Amino acid sequence: MDTQRLLAAVKDMPLNEIYAFAIERERDAQAFYRTAQTLVKDPGGKAMLGDLYQEEVAHETMLVRAQTEGKFEFIGVPRGFADLGLAEFMPDIRVTAASTVQETLMAAIKKEAFAESFYAAAGGLTADPVAQALFDRLAHEERQHKNMLETWYDDHILTTN
Repeated sequence: MDTQRLLAAVKDMPLNEIYAFAIERERDAQAFYRTAQTLVKDPGGKAMLGDLYQEEVAHETMLVRAQTEGKFEFIGVPRGFADLGLAEFMPDIRVTAASTVQETLMAAIKKEAFAESFYAAAGGLTADPVAQALFDRLAHEERQHKNMLETWYDDHILTTN
């Protein structure tokens, strides 16, 4: 499903469905980063993907707690990576066993950009103050993930191509 259609659908979803969808997306992201770690040989890249996996686990924890208890705690530390704007120019890529490191990183950047858009839309549509604060925080964290991946891509892929 493309981003625009999904974001339009979010506005009609009850909050519990938004939580369920977001939890599913976080689990998908965890699986993606675990798989991506096997494709990347660079130790720094492997470590970064492992860190992103752990952060997606933390996001799932925050979402489940908000859904079940109506509260959450912030997890994670803000980073200072600049937005290089690379996601806007990258095609959508489906990662397979034959994917290159470049393709895997491009897919990761697009996934994080999508997650940021989703959480920003969800935060803007809910009247629930806990959900709004959580979605706003997650949008910020996903933006930081995207920015970190773009920086790594710029440093390791664009400089060698």
